[in-house]
Amino acid sequence: MLDLIMRHAFLLTMAVVLGLPTCGASEDTADLRSERESLAGVLQSADSSLRERSLACERLAVIGDAESVGPLVRWLDDPKLSTYARTALERIPDEAAERALVNALSRVTRDAWDNADPAAIGLLHSIGQRRIASARGLVLDISRDDAMPTSVRSVASRALGRIDGSSDDPSESDRGAQVAVLMRSDSPTDFRSAMTLANRLAKATDSSREGASIAASAIAGQLAKLPPERQSIALIALSNLNDPSVLPEVEKLLLVASDQVFARAVDTIASLGGLTKVDSLPEYVTERPEVATDVMASLARLEKPDFDRDVIAKLRSVAEGDVSLPTAATIGLVEYAASRRLDESTSLLLTLSQSPDAALASTALRAAGSTVTVAQFSDLIAATEEFRQRSPDSDGKEQTIREALQFACVRLPRDQAADAIGVVMEREDSSRRSEMMELLAFLGGPRALSLVSSAARSGDDLSVDTATRVLGEWLSIDAADELQKLATE
Repeated sequence: MLDLIMRHAFLLTMAVVLGLPTCGASEDTADLRSERESLAGVLQSADSSLRERSLACERLAVIGDAESVGPLVRWLDDPKLSTYARTALERIPDEAAERALVNALSRVTRDAWDNADPAAIGLLHSIGQRRIASARGLVLDISRDDAMPTSVRSVASRALGRIDGSSDDPSESDRGAQVAVLMRSDSPTDFRSAMTLANRLAKATDSSREGASIAASAIAGQLAKLPPERQSIALIALSNLNDPSVLPEVEKLLLVASDQVFARAVDTIASLGGLTKVDSLPEYVTERPEVATDVMASLARLEKPDFDRDVIAKLRSVAEGDVSLPTAATIGLVEYAASRRLDESTSLLLTLSQSPDAALASTALRAAGSTVTVAQFSDLIAATEEFRQRSPDSDGKEQTIREALQFACVRLPRDQAADAIGVVMEREDSSRRSEMMELLAFLGGPRALSLVSSAARSGDDLSVDTATRVLGEWLSIDAADELQKLATE
């Protein structure tokens, strides 16, 4: 008998792999009836081994009928055979199998549910797979029972979705409902599952916005109750779900969150389109120096004129000595001004570039390069020289000066920037003129080339040497003509 069962088990596997019809599409021959009786005998015999019974269940999954249901039902509660028996009942195309599964579900004890018994959860899965409408009430009650373990309610929700729907996969709204169930659990595993589902919804098409909204609302509703490490992860998920309706819940964290969660909350607010209650820059932003830079970078994305005015006012107070802020907080304000290209802040940034604090001074000088106007370009160049004189010798110092001037060249119209550099070259000494020619090479263009060519004819040895080298490294072919002219003069 064991060899016969194993042979049929192999045929079952091949039928599934090849997509061949099983019992429901087969002719009920005398041989099949005889085989079913033999398999039922295996299940009913006290002498059968575990392996013989499991193989009998697998074969009845293919050829079983109403008469096979009784022998299978007796093994639904067996820890080792329940999966085999349940799978067979799930596949037998007869209402008797459906009734057996529903009856088994109705007999599951509360203790089994409380312990998330695998056999009980398996019944929910099979009922969902078969979409047994008569079980809907039972499954619905389980999915709504707050006292049930979250894992049980989650499986029940999926089963309910299959019973009500027409797809083997849960709909996006079902996924949103699953997130809602999982978020009510304290289990780290359930939380991770909720975040995974939320990210799937975030990546889905626009047609699934209902599911994304359900998930976002569920996550936001539990946000204040989560420990800080989970709050940060949940905020990332809310950013990805992109549902602005959760903004009020996120904003509540600004008053009570840790520094890291605060920074993440501001970033989420920025990604969702802005603040709904706070109309100007809150004082407590600059009172969190450890995360001020990250916070201000997020706020800069909001593009709020009120914030711009508040930042400039705060920078003025610091630059004029009226208030003292932690260096990190001031750097956050400076980088905000640079990110937003606030030209009204340039004079304040130039003042701060002379700060005795090296980190603040270098950040302010680079920021001034991002905000400077043509009229202020000469002031920036002067500030770089003052910075050079005040700062300790280091490679970082020269790099800061170079970046500040290059930022300005990128920001300003090319010819106007070249003319401003030319004015500085006329009044500076030869070493400073050499530095300006390096800057003209970075700037490029006909006007910059003309100024370097003039310096090559100036008669000042250092200027001539620098200009000749710069022309030799020029990126456009035009410089070759200038070099040829110089060689023949």
